[in-house]
Amino acid sequence: MAKQTEAKLEFKPVTGGAQGSATFVRAAQLKAGDIAAEGIYAGSQPNTFNKDKSDYRIEDIKDSSKVTIVNGAGNLGFQMSKVNPGDIVQILYNGKQKLTKGTFAGKETHSFTVSKA
Repeated sequence: MAKQTEAKLEFKPVTGGAQGSATFVRAAQLKAGDIAAEGIYAGSQPNTFNKDKSDYRIEDIKDSSKVTIVNGAGNLGFQMSKVNPGDIVQILYNGKQKLTKGTFAGKETHSFTVSKA
């Protein structure tokens, strides 16, 4: 077992990461034309409330402790599957669009455009 020394240690708060300093973005909060996030794609993580959905972690280019977590919705998951961690991305919200095919034809869904630098 380590002995405690008489020297005073200086402790600094741990910052960064998905908790505390992150900004969480949901499609319902956005207007068509809003940029949901832009920066370095750091990967996906399970949604806290729905394990079947993914959220996407985007880190600021200049300061990786500034993190935006974009809630997966609409066509975002399909587009993010074509992005690799480390890619510089911009996620643009296009608003809601009606689906024209498939099981959910006629229903509205959130639409995004993901661009890579």
